[in-house]
Amino acid sequence: MDFGGDIARWQRRGNECAEGVSRRRTVLEALAPQLGHRVLDAGCGGGHLAREIANAVGSNGEVLGIDLSDNQVNAARAFCADVPTISIEKADVTGLLLPDASFDGVTSIQVLEYVADVKVALSEIGRVLKPGTTAVLVSMLWDTYRFAGAEKGLNERIHEAWRAHCPHQMLPASMPALLKETGFRGISQKPILSYNTMRTEDFQGYWSSLLVASFAVDQGVSEDDARKWLDQLDKAAAENRYCFVTTPVVTVATCI
Repeated sequence: MDFGGDIARWQRRGNECAEGVSRRRTVLEALAPQLGHRVLDAGCGGGHLAREIANAVGSNGEVLGIDLSDNQVNAARAFCADVPTISIEKADVTGLLLPDASFDGVTSIQVLEYVADVKVALSEIGRVLKPGTTAVLVSMLWDTYRFAGAEKGLNERIHEAWRAHCPHQMLPASMPALLKETGFRGISQKPILSYNTMRTEDFQGYWSSLLVASFAVDQGVSEDDARKWLDQLDKAAAENRYCFVTTPVVTVATCI
């Protein structure tokens, strides 16, 4: 999936909503960064988490944010330009040009489900982590990612088209085994259920629905049907029949 153009903008707007703020807070609590730590944010998007980590590690710490999207890299650099301890680079998590054992922590929010070979990515994350330090990885149970309120047949067609957006629909289920295979221990997981019935720009579901509709068109759904689906969600919200549910899972693991 190409995280450029409108897709990147909608994603960033969604991350600025309360759900995104809550998710980042959960990641920071699990990471527990200390003053002076060096942290890698793999798949930094617009730089929101990188900026919050930088606040936690202080002026003697360092945050490196990486992303494959030129659009996201440029947005993150602009967002973090006033924080000298943050560097943003274009890089691939499956081939990090970074020294072994050079970071005190690694974070990654909804990135690994888009990586073809997750095991290679986890091996690279483990390689750049210092022994005994922590990786905090968020991935989605995409089978539970649902909008309700539109006509059933159309709703199912949109959701089915959306399945093609990433190769790993239920990555959290296999994450513990993959982490053990790549040298991690102390693995724990925590689901973060997100549910709301409000359909305004203040909530992530609004921006996510634009992203889903656009992707469905790329998968062969007509623009008229994608627009109809969005209109039906708007109508459902006005009639108190709308909801949006997601289940991201935070996986925490220690590098050995």
